[in-house]
Amino acid sequence: MWGKHRMVWTTKGLEKSHRFHHHGKEGEKKLDNWNPAGYLKFEYERTLPSRDLAAHVRVEQVHNIIDIGCGPGNSTKVLRDTWPHARILGLDSSEQMIAKARATYPEGEWIVGDAQRWSSRDRFDVVFSNAALQWMSDRAQVLTNLFRHLNVGGALAVQVPLIGDSPLHRALAAVSQYDEWEKLLRGAGLNRTDYDDSFYYGHLSTLTTRIEMWITTYLHIMESHQAIIDWYSSTGMRPYLERISGDERRSTFVNQVLELCSPEYPIQPNGKVIFPFKRLFFVAWNDT
Repeated sequence: MWGKHRMVWTTKGLEKSHRFHHHGKEGEKKLDNWNPAGYLKFEYERTLPSRDLAAHVRVEQVHNIIDIGCGPGNSTKVLRDTWPHARILGLDSSEQMIAKARATYPEGEWIVGDAQRWSSRDRFDVVFSNAALQWMSDRAQVLTNLFRHLNVGGALAVQVPLIGDSPLHRALAAVSQYDEWEKLLRGAGLNRTDYDDSFYYGHLSTLTTRIEMWITTYLHIMESHQAIIDWYSSTGMRPYLERISGDERRSTFVNQVLELCSPEYPIQPNGKVIFPFKRLFFVAWNDT
């Protein structure tokens, strides 16, 4: 294993060979109202980690790839550009995201399904997941399942955000404890807990001896504080906003988060704002 920490400025139907089994808790609310347009507003910034992750995957022969949590297909395109002759399957739990992926990349293979329920008779040379695992409740079980779908010599490549200690997420957590929101938003962020590198390495080391891990903090240059909120509203803030009914009340909540976190992101001389975003990467090879 090696590690590093760096700063960077910055269509087809469900295959019969793929099955979905429920591993989540009974009664869990499914988050299925993803907005592809909002997500892709920051397409370059969101896709950059996929490029960095794919560049670290060293597999001699890549014929079969699955992109877990493929979203609107931007990460899958990175895989297509990297391995143009491989068969690549994109899987996401959001019908909206898969519809966007199919519309943008009609030549692709896309499946609507939950990675926590997914299994397949197929085996893959690369199992790839960019910014999806953080939404899953039983990450250890998911990692084991994904790893077991690798061919010998194949690689599990994963990136997960580590934003729990950021001023933005701390502000979100603090506002959700305000009297007007506490009861309504209690438990909204439970499935979005950050697990550290020790957790992931500890579990992966029970599956393989060949693991690489690193952390990158991307310094995104944003046009304003509002742009930071726009970024997070389409991802990490979703479980909170889904519980708040009415545009006016949602706007009140978002503006309270904005007011609380803005002093932590100083406005630069040119009027822009630096938004640090930390991400954990790991690649684990099946050498057995």
